[in-house]
Amino acid sequence: MLLRSIVAENINIEPKAKQIKQITFDIITTTFNEEDSIIDFLNSVFHQTIQANSLIICDAGSSDKTVALIEGWSKNKDIEIKIIKSNNCSIAKGRNEAAKYSKSK
Repeated sequence: MLLRSIVAENINIEPKAKQIKQITFDIITTTFNEEDSIIDFLNSVFHQTIQANSLIICDAGSSDKTVALIEGWSKNKDIEIKIIKSNNCSIAKGRNEAAKYSKSK
């Protein structure tokens, strides 16, 4: 299964200058048995030019090492990671559940 993600963003714009003042966003994704690709995904997220405030992952009951890999990877990183464990949820349900934890609204 390929990782699919969405970005919830909040852009504050100065009214007079019409310049972007601050961009804040969270990355929301779902996983299910992604141990072969999750580290590449996490590294890609972490090395973006503009850093996300947090990464919110809804795991749909993985039976492999996906969650353990995420937890191990996140220990030494400067990004907040929230893992929501849910059994057998769809991609849409997982994203909706993860969006509840987004601080960028």
